[in-house]
Amino acid sequence: MNNLKGWCNVAKIKAAGFAGLLLWVMVFVQIAITNIFEERVLITEAFATGDNIAVERCSNEIVAKLNACDKNLLGEVMEGSVCYDYEIEDISGKLNTKGICYKATGFVEEYKITATLTKPEGSADTYFHYIICSNKTPYAEYMSDGCYSRCERTMGLLEGKNAETVMYSRAEAVSAGKMSEEECRKYTDHLFDRIGADVVYEHSDGEYISYGYADGLAKPVVSNRKKMNVQVMFCYNEIQDETEINIGTPILTD
Repeated sequence: MNNLKGWCNVAKIKAAGFAGLLLWVMVFVQIAITNIFEERVLITEAFATGDNIAVERCSNEIVAKLNACDKNLLGEVMEGSVCYDYEIEDISGKLNTKGICYKATGFVEEYKITATLTKPEGSADTYFHYIICSNKTPYAEYMSDGCYSRCERTMGLLEGKNAETVMYSRAEAVSAGKMSEEECRKYTDHLFDRIGADVVYEHSDGEYISYGYADGLAKPVVSNRKKMNVQVMFCYNEIQDETEINIGTPILTD
């Protein structure tokens, strides 16, 4: 993947450092901590075959806050996700900031699963991060159900340990050429219509971003007394000459 595309996709929290930890803390401040599987609406339903849009990657992500830093949790999570071919690594020594960090990585069926357990030095809290994504290109329809079932088991395991949890879903797609701001706005209307979302806020400053709300999606972020639980972002990749389209709920973790 070229550098520009990597810049556009820096959304994923990095497991090899504590920088993502700051984002996790902000998330816990802004979002009501709850299980979000109440009324399932998949964000992949926003895309339609006739759009001439290529869905490249889908992922589900969980962040959680716990009291104890128990390395055995990573094994429980991986095996709970029916992933028995995994490795757990102590990456604490690789970090610039002092603290404890364990990382588990494994593959199962068409998925890649990564889980980290991080406890910064001096912190009373431990932070857990789990991500499952398609390990195959192009994206295939098998993705959604397998991801959700594994995430549901992981959420249940964490809740059994009295953890505070938040889950994110994300789909990444591309469209050939550069989409104008007006084209981005019109396509956002199509995406939101298909998942029953209304536009709450939008802005364009080199890239078009829109926030919306739908009853069937995740518990919302509340900003300026407005509820939002879905976000779409368009970013033009000059090298590939394609527009990258990212849609996520409740927000994109950029």
